[in-house]
Amino acid sequence: MTTRKYWIGVASMKHVEAAVKAGVFAMGPEKENAAARPAKGDWFAYYTPAEGMERDEAIREITAIGQIEDDEPDMRDMPDDGQSYSRRATYHGEGTADIYDLLDDFSFIKDKAHWGVHFHRSLLEVTKDDMLAIARKLNVDGRKL
Repeated sequence: MTTRKYWIGVASMKHVEAAVKAGVFAMGPEKENAAARPAKGDWFAYYTPAEGMERDEAIREITAIGQIEDDEPDMRDMPDDGQSYSRRATYHGEGTADIYDLLDDFSFIKDKAHWGVHFHRSLLEVTKDDMLAIARKLNVDGRKL
């Protein structure tokens, strides 16, 4: 039996909304390796720095949480007219969480003055405790994790 892992993906609000609408965890058309890293049953959350890819309107929130439902990524057409390497996913919870309200809870944030450096990657693995902090903010029962 494999150990469940936990992930934070970084995506614009437009991409998160498209992924939730499609019922997938989407990592973009050039991110097959990132989309392949989570295993079936792993949990993920999206950190959303901005409204669009142009980083036009800052958001800086955790905007969705879910669980991977399949074994490998496929290229899919997305509701936002783009394509993405994606995994089937089930979304849970409701609302969003301001990233600043989570910084003290994240084990990977050692220096709050430079917290943003962690989110320059498209996908980062985090601990179960990190994901539980997100789950609490998005009203997800932590026993599911």
